Parts: sequence; C-alpha cells; structure tokens
Amino acid sequence: MIKQTKTITTTVPETGGIFQRKAAVQAYKAKAIGITASLILAISAFIGASSASAAGDNYSVKKGDTLFKIAAKYKVTVQELKRTNGLKTDMLKVGQHLTIAHDNTIRIEATVNGVADGNFVEFAADNGEILVLMIPNGNAESFADMEGKKLNLVYKAGEPPVLVSYSAQ
Repeated sequence: MIKQTKTITTTVPETGGIFQRKAAVQAYKAKAIGITASLILAISAFIGASSASAAGDNYSVKKGDTLFKIAAKYKVTVQELKRTNGLKTDMLKVGQHLTIAHDNTIRIEATVNGVADGNFVEFAADNGEILVLMIPNGNAESFADMEGKKLNLVYKAGEPPVLVSYSAQ
C-alpha cells in the first residue's frame, strides 16, 4: 500500500500563491494503485496461461485415428474435441494437430476487432460470438496492427478468459 508521508506544496507562477496539491497526491496514489493492480492481474494471467498450456495436451493425428479413439484415450467427449479444435466435421488428416482440453482450454478461429486496453483484446469468432480475452503480460497493444486479421486462438475459459496462444491463418 502506498502511504502519503507529507503534503506536496508548490508555487503557482500565474498567481504567485501557494497551492496545496492533496488532490494531485491522491490522483498519483490512485494511479500507482491502478498500476500495481494491473501488474498483479498480468502476473496472475501469465501464471494462469502457463498452467493452461500444461493443462491442454497436444496430439498429432496418426494413420487409423478417429475422434472417437482419441476422445476415449484422453477421457474427453468427441464434442469436446470438436469444440476445442474448432472442427465442423469428424474428418481428420494424418499429421493434424489437436489440442486435448483439460481445464477449459478452447481453440477457435476469430478475427481481431481491436484492442480494448493494455490487457484485453476483442475478437469476433466465426460463430458470431464476441470474445474479450486477457492478454498475458499486458501485451494487448501488439494486436493493434492485426485488426481485421483472422487468427487461430487457444484460450483458457474463465473469469477473465485468457489467451494461451495464437497463430495466423
């Protein structure tokens, strides 16, 4: 917690008088607390994103694999596999990479709508859903140049949903 230790005073040249700047000190404290809260939020998101990566297994489809066999092996449903990987059919290709979601990891295709602030980016999913995802480490500004681009996203559902990884289509 930031603690005020003294009152800041300054001479205002236009009036030549002394102006107590308690409001300025309070504004500074609020800003510092906001920065601290943002930092804590970003660190929490990074830790959450790291555990999300560990929670989702990557699987490379082999000859003879089916969604049913893969789902049974990893103890998830075929619907979960399809939802997590954005699959519209049951067709698989040898060498195709699948994410096996444990702990609400979701894979979708979405278009970057814009940066909400330093921590969040808004995406439009192909199904029409609008997603606002937290970007670990406060790197949301890096998405500003990608507005309108379609990306493959992997995110961890939760409050807030956190982006785990992305790639261009």
